[in-house]
Amino acid sequence: MTPHTDERLEALVDESFLFKGMDAEIRERIKRAAARAQFMAGDVIIGEGETGQDLIIVDSGQIQVSTTLVGGDVQLAELGEGAVVGEVAAITGAKRTSTVTAVTEVEAIAIPGAVVRQLADERPDLKQVLEKLIEGRARHTISMIPE
Repeated sequence: MTPHTDERLEALVDESFLFKGMDAEIRERIKRAAARAQFMAGDVIIGEGETGQDLIIVDSGQIQVSTTLVGGDVQLAELGEGAVVGEVAAITGAKRTSTVTAVTEVEAIAIPGAVVRQLADERPDLKQVLEKLIEGRARHTISMIPE
């Protein structure tokens, strides 16, 4: 991944539900830190249990999110343009909690976790949005556990 500031990257940051409520200075810091990423169908973008802290925003394509539970792998979601993944590791620094695989060719941007954590520390409103996202995803994962 190489740093790249282009119109589409800028639009993704400006339009993302995570960042659109932030002031222009915060969004500029995110844009400067972001890097373009490309994945082919079948590529593992994020591997469960891996160390990695980038927050990923999908520009185009489809991704599948799955996790390993007792009894095997469980598909949690299939997501597309504008989807945000990697938020748990980005905000906590913990290992990845799920696997994200490219279903089709995927264009995305990656924002380093260190930048996300620094901004969340500076902006409680951003931290709150990220925590709500994490909480909602945790509830969804729990609901997928077979009884």
